[in-house]
Amino acid sequence: MLATSAGGVLVAVLGAGACGTPYGEAKLQDNAADASFEGTAPGIESCPLLHPIGQPDDDDDPLTELPAFVLAIDNVKLASDTDSFGYDIDNVCTCDTRDRGPHDAGSSCVPKKAVHCDGDGGVDNSFNAFLQTFPTDYSLDESVGLQKSITTGAQSFLLHFHRYNGLANDRDVEVGFLPSNGVRTAGCPGSVADDDGNYPPQWCGDDVWTTLPDATFRDGMPVAFANGYVRNYQFVVTLPATVRIPFGPTPLEFGTPIVTGKLVPLAEDMTPRPADQAPKTDREKRYFKVEGGVLTGRMNVEALLGALGAASMGDGTRLCQSPLYRDVRKRVCDAVDVARTPALDFQADQPCDSMSAAVGFTAKPAIQGPSYRDPGKNNDCLPVDGKPKVPTKYAQTYSCDDGELDAGAGADASP
Repeated sequence: MLATSAGGVLVAVLGAGACGTPYGEAKLQDNAADASFEGTAPGIESCPLLHPIGQPDDDDDPLTELPAFVLAIDNVKLASDTDSFGYDIDNVCTCDTRDRGPHDAGSSCVPKKAVHCDGDGGVDNSFNAFLQTFPTDYSLDESVGLQKSITTGAQSFLLHFHRYNGLANDRDVEVGFLPSNGVRTAGCPGSVADDDGNYPPQWCGDDVWTTLPDATFRDGMPVAFANGYVRNYQFVVTLPATVRIPFGPTPLEFGTPIVTGKLVPLAEDMTPRPADQAPKTDREKRYFKVEGGVLTGRMNVEALLGALGAASMGDGTRLCQSPLYRDVRKRVCDAVDVARTPALDFQADQPCDSMSAAVGFTAKPAIQGPSYRDPGKNNDCLPVDGKPKVPTKYAQTYSCDDGELDAGAGADASP
C-alpha cells in the first residue's frame, strides 16, 4: 500500500530545500467563504480568528431525519499553496501584532526552537509549512501511496451521517468517522478484484467499504462520532477525541479534529439535483458528495514519525533503516507548534508536542460494509510502543525527545 518509489524521491528530497508545494487532483478550495471571523472589541484593530461557519438560526425541517448514510473519501490532499488553509485551533493569531487578545500574539505552548507564526486569521497549519521544506517536485502523497490506496480500493476513510434532514440547514446532525481497510466485495458494475483481493472503487454509489473491527458498535454506529450541524449545506463537526486516518500500514492521529465540507445533493444519476428539493427516492436519501472538505487538528508527531519510518525506500528497506530518517525526524520535530489538546493551551511551561495540520478532501456516496482488518505485510519499522518493531541505529524510538537523536547517532545497533 506504500509506494515503492519513495526511496529515490526521498534521496533527492533530503539533499535539498525549497519552498512551494505540490498539487494533486483535489482542488483545495478557499475555506474563508464558509467560515466566520472573530475579533476582539469593536473599534479596536485586531486579528480576526478564522473559525468554521456557525450553527444556523433555524432548522429547515426539524421533524425529518434521513436514514444513516456514508460517504467515502475519494481524494485527499496533504499540501496547500496557501498558509491560510485550515482554521485557527488555539484562539490566538501567533506573531500577528494586531492581536490585542489576552495572549498578545504569543504561542499557545512553549516551542522547541523558533515560534511558528500563524497564517491569516490565526490559521494553524504547521504541517503545510513542514511539507514546504521539500522541493516542489516531491509529493508526500505519492511517497506513502495515500491516494493510490484509495484508487486501488485498499484504504479510505468514511464519513457517517446520522439524523440529517437532507436540506440546507440542520441544527443537529451526528457525524461519525470510520477508517476502512478497503473494498473486498464487488458492489459496482465493472468491479474486478486486484491481486491483493481489493476492488478498485467505481464510485457508482454502491462500493462497499469495510470498516475496522474496533471502529463500530454492534449496530454499525461509529465509535468516534460527535454532534455537528449543517448551514447552507456546509457541515461542521468537532470531535473531542482522536481520529485515526489510514496512512499506509499505520494511521495518522488527529487530536480534537474539526471537519467541514460542502454537501452537494445528488440525483440517482450522480449529477447535482436542485438544492431546494428534498430527496425523494431511497438512493437520493443517501446520495450526497462532499466538496472542499477540510480536516484540521493536532497531529500526533510520534504517529507521524512511525508512519514515515515504516515507509518503503523502494529497495526492500524502510525509512527507519536509513540515515535519511534522521533528517525527516528533524524536520518533523522542528515543526511542532501546538499542545496535544486544547486543555493544555497557554498552560505554564507546557511544551509544544504536536503539529497543527489541515488536510483537504472530497468524498462520494458509498456503502458501509462488514468489518475487516488487513493482515498487513512484514515490516520491521512498524511502530510498537512508540518505537520501531526492530529499532535501528537511526531510529531507536519514534520520539521528538532531543536525547534520543543524540543517542541514536552513536549507537552500534544495525538495521
